Parts: sequence; C-alpha cells; structure tokens
Amino acid sequence: MTKLKKMTAIISCLIASVSTSAIVFASGGTNQIDFSEVTQAITGAGFTVGTVMSIIGSVLSAGLSLVLAWWGARKLINAIMNAFKNGRVKV
Repeated sequence: MTKLKKMTAIISCLIASVSTSAIVFASGGTNQIDFSEVTQAITGAGFTVGTVMSIIGSVLSAGLSLVLAWWGARKLINAIMNAFKNGRVKV
C-alpha cells in the first residue's frame, strides 16, 4: 500500500468516527429511562434476593458440571487414543 492510500484510509476512518459521535451528541434531548415499571414487575412477580441467588447458583453449578464432564470426556478419549497409538496406557 502506498502512503497516499494509507493516509486516505486513516483520514476516512477518523471522519467516520467523528461524524457518528457528532450525530449522537447533536440529538440534544434528555434520554432518561424510567425503571419503575421494571422494578414493579420484578417485585410483583415474587422475586427476592434469595430466589435470584438460588437461580444464579443453580446455573453456575450446572455450568461447572458440564465443563468438568467435557474436560473429563476429552481426557478419557485422549487416553484411549494414545493407548491404541503407543500400546500403553498413560494417565
């Protein structure tokens, strides 16, 4: 690439990034989000800190179990394949 092409690419990227940020800041309005409806829906559905923590714990323990099973299966497959290739079992 020549220097002219590199400079053209750099300048066009800078112009694109500056123009998009200018458009975002030019909107001028206040964009406030009202979370009161969301919090009322969550508290009205019976969610408490305890239920949320138990859901997170269940998801994490299930994920950890899957990761350990995947690692163990790969280890077992590699041990079997190496036993057939080398003629000996290595752990």
